[in-house]
Amino acid sequence: MIQTSILSRFDTFRLAVLRRSRIRDSILSRHDYQRFKIPMPDFINVAKTGDIPPGEGRTYPVEGRMIAIFFVDGEYFAIDDACPHMGASLAAGWVDDGAVTCPWHAWRFCVKDGTWLDNPKSNLKTDTYPIRIEGDDIAVAVKKQDSTPDT
Repeated sequence: MIQTSILSRFDTFRLAVLRRSRIRDSILSRHDYQRFKIPMPDFINVAKTGDIPPGEGRTYPVEGRMIAIFFVDGEYFAIDDACPHMGASLAAGWVDDGAVTCPWHAWRFCVKDGTWLDNPKSNLKTDTYPIRIEGDDIAVAVKKQDSTPDT
């Protein structure tokens, strides 16, 4: 357990925000995991760097989820593959200017942070996941899904 007396007010506030954040794993640094004693997710190799052409995405199963990995402007990004609207594969969508367009109903999502670009003020987002490149391996970190449903 974290002793808040040794953390500054800013750190205490930041930790509270990070604990509630749906995209927590994509915005935390290795230092944050160590400082706040948050269990770090395991990175799993899913592809090689040449497997995804520039400006496109591919789908990979990771820890019971389908993850879409995109190669945009020389960087890799990982989001949930299922569109939150009707479940279409986002990896099959069109990628343009950092956004992926759902192939079924043309909803657009930012590949960097999962924001729904058609209504950026909305709370609707798709989950994002941290990516790590080691040599020519692309690894993504996804927490295992709980086998027990939420109550």
